[in-house]
Amino acid sequence: MSGTTTPPGETPAPGLPSVEEAFLLLRRAGLRLPPIPRELVAGFTRTGEATWQSGDIPPGDLDAVLAAGPATPPALGFGHLGHGTNSWHFVYHLVTPSLSLFLRIPYGGTESSDPASLAAVNAALIRTEELVVAADAQAAAGRTLVVDDALGQSWWRRAGSDRVEESENPLAAALAA
Repeated sequence: MSGTTTPPGETPAPGLPSVEEAFLLLRRAGLRLPPIPRELVAGFTRTGEATWQSGDIPPGDLDAVLAAGPATPPALGFGHLGHGTNSWHFVYHLVTPSLSLFLRIPYGGTESSDPASLAAVNAALIRTEELVVAADAQAAAGRTLVVDDALGQSWWRRAGSDRVEESENPLAAALAA
């Protein structure tokens, strides 16, 4: 990382410069850094102007997150994606043995966000951090699936269940369960 946290003569771990870059860009925009599991740091790279990923699932690929099975390797992706003038979102996905999570939240961008969209993204990222910890604690039960998609439905499914539960706030509902 920029020579400030790596002792002289040592090489930073792969992926750490990209994590630091993501942290700094998001912090300047007023956003939190989303949860990045330790095992995904080594493969973590910048994939676009304001997107990052580790693993084979590109940021914003809901179909790939939904298709993730028990043998799917861990994957992470997040950033600012969209097109046109009003179709921009902050996206985040995480696939681990205990959790598949996909978020797509309206977000104006790293240069022009309004306080309301910043608050919505940051609130979701705080709940995401809590959900990652809770899912890891329940890992023996299987993988919990949560989808909070501003362009589609928002729902969640408990580990070990086929029952999909629709919710206006699936992160909070999954955490409460």
